[in-house]
Amino acid sequence: MTPPATLDTFKERRRPTQAELVAAAPNNPVYVQLAYGWAMLTPLALKALNIDSDADLPKGNKPRPDATGKLTGAITGNLVEFFERLPKPTSRNSGRHEALLS
Repeated sequence: MTPPATLDTFKERRRPTQAELVAAAPNNPVYVQLAYGWAMLTPLALKALNIDSDADLPKGNKPRPDATGKLTGAITGNLVEFFERLPKPTSRNSGRHEALLS
């Protein structure tokens, strides 16, 4: 479980950057979703989900590349179907999530 990602998370009222997520969790894949239309993934998350281009995303989802065409980690579109591809918590780590919530 994570706290909700909203524009209010940052005092500048902006989305997190991939670099900020990598700095916060350099050795872990990270996925942050804002509502149902925008998500940011770290390079390890893109690799874990086998995402190299828009062909690797469910229909209606688009990666947002930078000016050179390199993936930025940002994905837009209807993320409901994309969310279904994310790994689900297992019994091995579900207790950990419960402990974090208490």
